[in-house]
Parts: sequence; C-alpha cells; structure tokens
Amino acid sequence: MAKQLPVNILIVDDRPENLLVLEHLLAAPDICLIKAASGNEALGLLLEHDIALALLDVQMPEMDGFETAEIMRGNRRTQTIPIIFVTAISKEQKHVFKGYASGAVDYLFKPIEPRVLESKVRVFIELYRQRRALEHTLDQLERTVSELQSANRQLLDRQKDRLEEERLNLLLQLAGARASEIDEPLSGILQAVEALKSDANTPDGRARLLMDIETAGRRLAAIARNMQATPSVSAVAQPDQNPADFFDTPLDLICADPCDADMDQIESLLAPFNQLTMRRAHSIRDAIDLLERKPADLLLTEYELSDGNALALIDAMRAEDMKTPAMAVTGQGDEVVASRLIQSGVYEYLPKSRLSANRLQAAICSTMEKARIRKDAETAVNKMAELSIRDALTGLYNRRHFEDVLKREISRSRRYDHTLALCMMDLDHFKRINDRFGHPAGDTALCEFAELVQGLVRASDIVCRYGGEEFAVILPETEVSVAAGVCERFRQALDARTICHENRIFQLTVSIGLAAFAGNGTDAAALVQMADDALYAAKSKGRNQVRIFKNDHV
Repeated sequence: MAKQLPVNILIVDDRPENLLVLEHLLAAPDICLIKAASGNEALGLLLEHDIALALLDVQMPEMDGFETAEIMRGNRRTQTIPIIFVTAISKEQKHVFKGYASGAVDYLFKPIEPRVLESKVRVFIELYRQRRALEHTLDQLERTVSELQSANRQLLDRQKDRLEEERLNLLLQLAGARASEIDEPLSGILQAVEALKSDANTPDGRARLLMDIETAGRRLAAIARNMQATPSVSAVAQPDQNPADFFDTPLDLICADPCDADMDQIESLLAPFNQLTMRRAHSIRDAIDLLERKPADLLLTEYELSDGNALALIDAMRAEDMKTPAMAVTGQGDEVVASRLIQSGVYEYLPKSRLSANRLQAAICSTMEKARIRKDAETAVNKMAELSIRDALTGLYNRRHFEDVLKREISRSRRYDHTLALCMMDLDHFKRINDRFGHPAGDTALCEFAELVQGLVRASDIVCRYGGEEFAVILPETEVSVAAGVCERFRQALDARTICHENRIFQLTVSIGLAAFAGNGTDAAALVQMADDALYAAKSKGRNQVRIFKNDHV
C-alpha cells in the first residue's frame, strides 16, 4: 500500500498559548498543522495550501471567526473546507446558530476535551481522504471514458470505411490475379511478333508463328470472358441516397424488442412503405425461431432482450449460420455499446433517443446496401479463389493447387497410415497435332482428354493439368494395384476415342507413370519424381502404356 501523505489542518487563534495547546493535542505523524494568528492571515494561508479542516477561534480582533467563515464560503476554492469553531465564551444559543449559519460544521468549547477533539478531527481527516480518493477515481474514469469515446469514434469511422476498403482490396487482388493470367499469353504474342520480324521470308515458320499468336489470342479471350463472369462489387451507398428508392421492392423485417410500445413506434415510422412487412420477437429464442421458420431480409434489434442481449443474439445467429443482416435500434445510447455491437457484426446503430422516420429509413437503406456489397464481395472472392486454382483452358485444377493438395494428402496418409497413389500422364506426340492441325485443335484434344479423365475418377480423386500436355491424378486411399487399373482405363478410353476439330479427325494416345506413397521417407517432391520416372519409362519403352515405379526401378 502506498504511504499516505500528511493532511493539512489550519488552526486559527489570536493567542499564541491557545495555538500551542492545539498543536500539542493534534500532534501526529499524519497531520501537518498550519497556524494563523488572525482571520486575514488564515484567508491567505487557505489560498496557498490544500486544507482538510479549519479550526477557528470565534473571538479575534479585526475579523472574528464568523466573518472569516463567511468569506471562506463565498470563495469557490475554500467553500467546501469544513470549519469547527473553538470558543470559550460564545456559548449562547444565538451565537451557536450564528456559527452554523456562517458555515460551521461543529462547535468545540474551551477547555477542550482532548479525546473529543481528536475523534472529531479524525472523522474529517478520513472524510478528506475519501473525497480525494473519490476525486482521483473520477479523474481516472473521466480519462478512461474520454479515451474510450475517442477510440470508439475511431472504430465507428473505420467501420464505415471497412467495406469500401474490402472492395478496393478485392479489386486489387483481382487485378493482380488477372495480370498474372494475362502475362503468359501476352508474352507469347510479343515473342512471336519479334520472331516474325526475323523470320518473315520463311512461309512455314511464319505460319507456325501466326498459329502461336492465334492460340495466345484465344487464351486472352478466355481470360476476358472469365473476367466478365466475375461479379462486380459496387461502391458503398452514398449518404444522400433517397431511402424511398430502396423500398420499391418487398422487405421482410424481424424486430426484436421486449417492449411492444417501442415496436409499435417502429412499425408506425415505417408504415408509409407498404412493401415492408414486420414480424415481432421479444427474445433471442423468438428471433431465432422466426428466422428458422422463414429467413428475413433484415433484423432490427434492441440491445436488451428478455433472455439476453443483442450480442448474444448475433452469436446465436452466427452459430446457426444465419446470414440475415442486423442493425440496432436501442435505448442503450452509449458509444461503448455501439462499438461492441458493430464489432459483433451489426451494420448500423441508432439510439431510440434520436429515432425518426427519416433516420430509421436511412439506416435500413444503409444496412441493406452494406449487406448487399458484402455479399457481392464474398461471391467475388469465392469466384476469384476458384479461378486462381483452375486451369483456364480445361477447367481442371492447376499445378499450384495440385502441389498444395498433394502435400496435404501425404500428411494425411502419413498420419493415418493410409495408402496414396499418384499418376502422371503425358499425351503422346502432342506437338505433331499442333503442327499439323493447329493449336486450336490441340486445345480441343486437351479439353476432351480432361473431360474423359474426369468421367473415370471418384469424387475424392484430384485431376490436374500439370502443364502443357501433362496431367496428374491424385488417388487418396488407393492401393497401387487398383490405381494401375484406373490408369489403364484412362489409356484405353483415349486410345479408342476419335477427336474431331473443324472437320479434322485424329487420335491420340497417352503414356502414364504411377507411383505410390512409400511411408515417412517420401515427401511430395519425391513422389512426383517417382511418378515422373515411371512416366519417362513408359515413353522410352514405346509410349501408350502404364508403368509403375517399384523399389527404385520401373
């Protein structure tokens, strides 16, 4: 515990011997005595020091104790200092009343009883310390409240800008993803153009380069179509948007409030909009039941509900995966409450003390607009995530996703001691198709092979375009002998298939390498290398066959 500082007590008497007596009676380590021989001197000392208690003699020359007390009560700095009159003569009732009228809290008559003096002084010392502690606590609370209000204002401001920031970040991510997709075909076009400049006199070379440019152009066109298919994210509604424009379509609203009168008021404020319907709930349970029966477009909630508060209601909705946007219309007009509600996911906060038709309608409009923007943003993010792991031509998973999934499946196989097979496939003599029939014909062949493989695998198998004419299939929980049979079906199905592109008919075969997860010593790179070694063996042994990697040989 911190050591308490001595408390200042002012003793005033025009006779030195009386001051000595008081000094002797009040001597204590926690008391600092300040002495004055007159009323004027006492008033000066009161302005210089923080005084807990004043002991005033009544009978003093020039200015008596009553006059001194009246002046003290007239000064803001000294008006709360308690005064005890000490007197030997003014014992008559009229003098006592005069003392209390001038501001005294008590009277002591001389000769002073030491125990009475000490007990009274101790009471005022304790009151002084309690007052100072309370003032200190109030100062700290005011600072804390001020800091909270400042922090909450900043939080509310950030919340208003958060959706717009999300939208901009999303657009930047989309732009980055698209730039990465566009870079490869665009570089191919530029390289082909440069080659044309230096190879202009060779008809075969010129035709080949023009075909490469056409293929890259088709890829760019496919990327452009994907970009058009990606949902756009609108800007946040402007503050001057007319709420009446928003209520042109039906809006199903749930109002959660334990007070029927308040719900009546809300319903009356929204009455001009006949497209709006309002269902009522008094509790968290009521609101959840209504949402389970029929999802609503919007939830309006009071902070205090009959079985909890709005924070618990939002948590309950989140636990049930209910996506209904919420706004608070509450009697809890507190910035701390507003901040907590907004942090929990509430879009708007409107105190009932400021409730009006215009404010309520504008808040509903803003909430619905923000909810729509967030939904669009989530849809766009999901679309972007899907595009980032898919091959633009075949629609199969790309190499990046293949590498992520393979690492995950190896970890799972190692943890649960499951089997895992990996097959790597390469279309035989694919360059001949491009050279003879053109790259568009090659693209058709790639797409048809991708479709063929997808039709022959389980839902748990992962089919990827590894790069160029190379494909990979991850077969979780599959013995290598079973995987070999699956790979043989791939080979036979392609061998029997006729591919047609612009009245040109041709056939393809595929070479396949197969490897199995071999325990703790095998990582993703090692498993890919084993399957690649088996694929190389299949190609070097005549193509159109399946080879299995076994114990460091094929």
